[in-house]
Amino acid sequence: AAGMLAPHSERLPSGPLLDLCIESRNMYTDFVRDIEGIASKCGSDAFQYLWKKDLEDSNGLEPWEVGYAATGGFLAPAFAGDSVATWSPPPQVQATAKWLDDIQVHEMEPSLHPDVIGAWWFPEDASVDARRLTCALRAAC
Repeated sequence: AAGMLAPHSERLPSGPLLDLCIESRNMYTDFVRDIEGIASKCGSDAFQYLWKKDLEDSNGLEPWEVGYAATGGFLAPAFAGDSVATWSPPPQVQATAKWLDDIQVHEMEPSLHPDVIGAWWFPEDASVDARRLTCALRAAC
């Protein structure tokens, strides 16, 4: 989905694509810092493209901020019999991925459906508000 920086949730096999996705995610903090820095100093011509702060969902962010969240990770819930419940991460992911049982996952996310039997938690994964990022990129360019 737009905004997910979560290569592990795609359940990709080990190989060049997974490596590329992980490396891209790892570069995102610097990328966001650069884009926000440029967009925050944009002139009046470019300022019109930035996110409008008066919108309900500004979340207290400045117009040039892209809503990047690199804390908390990504949770991939599993239901009995689905592919998430029977999947295991590739070796290079296993060091950070953690299987949470039904009690642990509901403690982490109490609003999950009661039929969730567990989840893979990927603490290194992140997200960005794709709409805000698009606005900041347009202003920065």
